[in-house]
Amino acid sequence: MLANMHLMDKEDDKAAYWYRRGAELGDPASQASLASLLLQGRGVPRNEEEAFRLYQAAASQGYAYASLAELYTTGRGTARDLVEAYALLELAEATIDPSQIKEPRDFKSKLAAELSPEQITQAKRRAREIRPDAFAHR
Repeated sequence: MLANMHLMDKEDDKAAYWYRRGAELGDPASQASLASLLLQGRGVPRNEEEAFRLYQAAASQGYAYASLAELYTTGRGTARDLVEAYALLELAEATIDPSQIKEPRDFKSKLAAELSPEQITQAKRRAREIRPDAFAHR
């Protein structure tokens, strides 16, 4: 992708331009990449609310669940919601390549320490509401 080439060349503004083009076309990878740049203020003015919206759009297509969970955990760009964060981490764990599962699993374990058993049950129910097909094999 052209945006990745510009990012590797430290041309953040050009990368942001191309990620935005892809995001506007609904590409979830572009949405997540632009969101990351917006959180860091790389190539674009820092905008946590727009980053949150882009991660939501990517997550609605099955992408960037863990990144969106991080925003819910920290309250960046949105209200802090640990139950929603846990639900998204459940989805990340259920849908990503098993070789990549350690980070979301570790994040989820830390988050579980802050939640009651009832909240964890609620989060698991919420994850299944968001994407029932992700749990068909369980």
